[in-house]
Amino acid sequence: MKQMSKKQAIVTAAAELFAEKGFTETTASEVAERAGVAQGTLFYHFKTKENIMLEVFESIMDRYQAGMEHAVGETETGLAALEALIKFQFAFVEENSRVFLVVLRDFPSFMAHSDSPLKVKVHARLSSVSNVFRDILKRGCEDGSLRDLRIESTVQILRGLTSGLIRHRLLGFSSSFPGSDEVVDFCRQALQPSADLLA
Repeated sequence: MKQMSKKQAIVTAAAELFAEKGFTETTASEVAERAGVAQGTLFYHFKTKENIMLEVFESIMDRYQAGMEHAVGETETGLAALEALIKFQFAFVEENSRVFLVVLRDFPSFMAHSDSPLKVKVHARLSSVSNVFRDILKRGCEDGSLRDLRIESTVQILRGLTSGLIRHRLLGFSSSFPGSDEVVDFCRQALQPSADLLA
């Protein structure tokens, strides 16, 4: 098994501590200690704690985006791609729940400051997720597996639906959490052409 680099060890330790204590309450010295590196090494790789947070975000997003592309790549229709994407999202978040907890709980306040130099990078990443939904919806409208849709509005609705449910699950807002099959069924009923049009 390949040994983790010092930079990777810092990111892993930071993600664990941010999940346990929150971003604000975690100190750089605690991250260095958990990672087994000197503070000087930590600041060699990351100038600020905010830069560590961005790396936590980008590392999970690299895997997330690659997984999304793989999930929809072999599907035959836009509807099938949407179903595969939703199932992937729920499974991936469940498998990486600690890191996503950090992203969902700590990132909004972290990015709230309009003068954050990292905001552009984060928005670009989030926009790329919307682009996947957008391409799938366009594909479904063209191949007839989805009804005629207002694409941009539907992208935002689907993003809000999936991210909202995931947020509720990770933050413990609800004891009864719908599974991906239920969400897929809801989207299928909402977005498929009506039976009259298919007849």
